[in-house]
Amino acid sequence: QRPTRHVLVNLLLSSGPLRSLADVLRRIEDLAWVLCWADERGRVEEVELPRLGVRFKADSHGRLECLGFGGMCIASAGSGMGSSPPASTRAASLLGQFGGAALLLKGPGVELAALCSALGKPRRPGGGPSPLEWVAPLVFDRSQSERPSGSSNKSGHYFFPLHPSHCYISSQGLDAELYRLTCCWLTHRYDEVVRAASALGCDSLSDEEARLWSSLGTETGHD
Repeated sequence: QRPTRHVLVNLLLSSGPLRSLADVLRRIEDLAWVLCWADERGRVEEVELPRLGVRFKADSHGRLECLGFGGMCIASAGSGMGSSPPASTRAASLLGQFGGAALLLKGPGVELAALCSALGKPRRPGGGPSPLEWVAPLVFDRSQSERPSGSSNKSGHYFFPLHPSHCYISSQGLDAELYRLTCCWLTHRYDEVVRAASALGCDSLSDEEARLWSSLGTETGHD
């Protein structure tokens, strides 16, 4: 049996089912930085986001599994592959905290998590809270090609597990929580900012945490 040949696919020029996959992946990365391989029949076999340190591989059911995350797959691959059932309304609301820049991952059981880029800087369109912008999605500056040298998180991404009740979302570090709170503030979820901020505390900030704290103040200074 001859080995399967994989072809590198340009998602920027894709159409049909591949365009649906591209629309999902562009939530967290620019397509110019996405590497996608398909077999000779056009079925996606592997996807890599090198700046974020994330890789996906098609499992036995055709779902894109995020390697290194305990069998979690993209909840809606949108590429003609097998996909998980739609998330609950509460889970979708939690995902909305990130202004459209997150992938929903689903585990083998009921586990759900959000995957975000650590390279994107969230901000409101136009930089201020004019009436037209209150319901607009956020925009993300992804011009930063890699994590700052002082960052404790070298992976290039943030991973946010959802509680099984779908009532709240958890962060795995202070830098991730500051990123999440910035998104919550910019999407006018002030009740969540107040709730979460009351539980924050640290003795000192790393360079990356200090940058995110400064960004939180800069981006929310219009309110």
